[in-house]
Amino acid sequence: MSSSAIRPQTIVPWETALPDELEDKPGDSVTVKMVKFDERQCRQRLALQRELEAEERRKAEEAERIRKEQEAEAKRIRELEAEHKWLEEETRRAQQAGGSSQVPASTGKAVERPNGCSMCVKAGEECKPGTGRSKSCVRCQKLKAKCDLTTRPMDSEKRPVEATSPRGGEKWKQHRKSKASTEIVVDVDDGDDEAMEDTPDVKTVSRPRVLRTLPPRKDSVAEVLDRRLGEVVKLLQKNNNTIVTLAGDVQDLSGVLEESFEALKTTTMALVSRAQNADDV
Repeated sequence: MSSSAIRPQTIVPWETALPDELEDKPGDSVTVKMVKFDERQCRQRLALQRELEAEERRKAEEAERIRKEQEAEAKRIRELEAEHKWLEEETRRAQQAGGSSQVPASTGKAVERPNGCSMCVKAGEECKPGTGRSKSCVRCQKLKAKCDLTTRPMDSEKRPVEATSPRGGEKWKQHRKSKASTEIVVDVDDGDDEAMEDTPDVKTVSRPRVLRTLPPRKDSVAEVLDRRLGEVVKLLQKNNNTIVTLAGDVQDLSGVLEESFEALKTTTMALVSRAQNADDV
């Protein structure tokens, strides 16, 4: 066999070659160098593509996390608003209940005593109501005896809350308003009960003995709601800025990838031209 016989070419699987094997070596021909260069560029493109896909996945996960946070914050706001409305409704009901629990004013009717006491029944006399504040009949008052008369008031009359004033020498009543906006009667007593009962120009306003005091209205819920709304607005602004930044990063990566493709294309064309010139020579 002569030395001019054609030797069979060895096909190298460059797709599975190691990075060191793709480096140019002194004995490589132009064709081998071009194949190695193409393989290196292909691997670089794949690496850039994988990096870009990973970045897009990361941004999608970040956007999903932000969306879930916004939904959770919106749910908390709705719950706070519902709680605020519930507190307002409870306060309104308590105010209505406090107003309706008051007893209407007395009509001034005398307290009827349909049954006589035991003293009057034994004496065979008519049992007449006593004067003043005493619930005893006239006979028991004169005898200073204990009257066992049971009374059934026809009018639901209740005595007002009374307080003693330092003003003396006369019997008078003063109307004033309490902190709970309930009118009470201040009875200044100088010891003369009948004078008070006979005064024609005094109006007795009946109110319940125990004044119902409503709890103070809490403004903390509104403050908390305002603070939560401010936090949500700040979070939304931060999330929007993050999304804009991520979009800019994606655009920058796309530009880098396009530039790499253009550089690869230019280099490939240059190598092809050199290889053609070498073959012509």
